[in-house]
Amino acid sequence: MRRAIIRTDESVHKGLTLTEVIIIILVLILLMSLCLPAVRSTCVVHHRLQCANNIRALGIATINYASSQAGSVPLVSQPAPGMASGNNASWLLQLFSYLDRADVIEYITQQQTAKSAESAVHEVLKGSYRFLECPSDPNRFKQPGGISYGANIGYGAWRGTSLGVTTAYDFGVKDHSAASIDWNGNHKLDALDKDVARATGVFWSADEDGFRMTMDDIMNGDGTGQTILFAETMNLPLMHLTGSAKNGLNPQALDAGIGLGYEALGLKTTPKPSLHLDRAAKAAPEYKKYFAPNTNHGTAAGKWPAASSGHVGGVNVVYADGHVGFVNTDVAWSVWASLHTPDGMRRGEAKISESAF
Repeated sequence: MRRAIIRTDESVHKGLTLTEVIIIILVLILLMSLCLPAVRSTCVVHHRLQCANNIRALGIATINYASSQAGSVPLVSQPAPGMASGNNASWLLQLFSYLDRADVIEYITQQQTAKSAESAVHEVLKGSYRFLECPSDPNRFKQPGGISYGANIGYGAWRGTSLGVTTAYDFGVKDHSAASIDWNGNHKLDALDKDVARATGVFWSADEDGFRMTMDDIMNGDGTGQTILFAETMNLPLMHLTGSAKNGLNPQALDAGIGLGYEALGLKTTPKPSLHLDRAAKAAPEYKKYFAPNTNHGTAAGKWPAASSGHVGGVNVVYADGHVGFVNTDVAWSVWASLHTPDGMRRGEAKISESAF
């Protein structure tokens, strides 16, 4: 009779020791610590790219809109289809059809009464649109009525109560038709003041003289390649809560855009304003800090028309020729001021080279 031979196979797995488990965990932690920064960096790059694509789409939409409107760019606000006289809607509605959202305008035009059209506008503006929201903007991303991009509204009479205040600045004048600064120092707002003011921005509120900025104006001035159309900003109110009635109707300049304020021009400390826009380049540093890129990250929505973003180091902008650039926070003040002006060189500004921005 054979005896069963019992063999012990030392190759059989005995299980992990505590030391081995600890080593494996440490290796995994090390791998994760190496991978996470790369993943985070990839997300940052993706978000910045998406923001750039969004703002490029707004720029191209504006160019296409202008092509169909004898070269004119949208007003800050103007009548929307079917709405009663005296009630205007945001520049944004004027671009929806050029952003592949003609259905939005069709929905408004289908309303039977002016009242229902106004309600439709409010409803539309309360929507969340991916092409209007930067994922790096925590204040507005995926928020109903959120918008992360402001129109270039130029220089306005937005001035703080004093530099010594500890509360957020109240810029007071929310709107500007073009006659809001006494540029020639004659103690009244006249046609000459308007002429200078309109050299400082692209998007304007409706005026009694019917002025509309055109692409030809920009091209024949400082050029479409160095005039900002839109910039990222975390300082706009929710779209459906704009206007004096906070219902999305009759939005004003500070509801819509980015610009440079009264104090940034140095006018507060100089008795007589100047017709030369090079004054902005000479503004005192304490004023510049309120309007340079990334000086305010959404703590004064609707009151502080400064370009800002969630990106480290600067903001995305789109120029009037449709190209997108990233303006660094340390950009020279004279360059940043000049990029807002479509016709500044004929009024004292120095020509800037492309390498400067």
